Amino acid sequence: MAKKIRPRYSRALRWLTIASIAIGLVAMLSYASGAHIAVRFLHPHAGAWWNDHEFWLMEAAASALGLLIAIRAGARIVDHAAVRRRAIAASLVASVLLLSALTHLGAALARLGWTAGSAAIRDRAISLAGYDVGSILDKVVIAGIYFLKTAAFSLLAGLALFGVASAVFVAAAVPAPRRSEASPR
Repeated sequence: MAKKIRPRYSRALRWLTIASIAIGLVAMLSYASGAHIAVRFLHPHAGAWWNDHEFWLMEAAASALGLLIAIRAGARIVDHAAVRRRAIAASLVASVLLLSALTHLGAALARLGWTAGSAAIRDRAISLAGYDVGSILDKVVIAGIYFLKTAAFSLLAGLALFGVASAVFVAAAVPAPRRSEASPR
């Protein structure tokens, strides 16, 4: 069986998606476990920078992940190759320009409605693993759910961006009907 050759943009989107997952997981686990303290011990200036930026990196990586998944999913729907390439490029540019605003919006939306069952999760984690480990597990679970919710809200925004971009390029690709000389004006 012949090996399927992926387009260049597909590989780039895959690597960007993997990078956003890796950055998000590292920042999420660092934030939840307080790992910035170890970095501060080794290099105080780097640890201070990491402590100031790890939560934002987690939010931005989640937003980028949602946008990239939306672009990849939207690209699978568009059948025309030229329209797909243009829609991907336009969506990527729009995503880069809107990443900061979507990060703040997605993070604000992700904060809604979490506190209802958090005490039960914390109590269960502490009863199973002990206080020290259970407290860290509780923070990891809360940060993980926050990451996923932020990515989900950005996914919705990314699907809307890709939909608008593909609609514009599909409309531009369809030639306008010609009027014949004999038709009334």
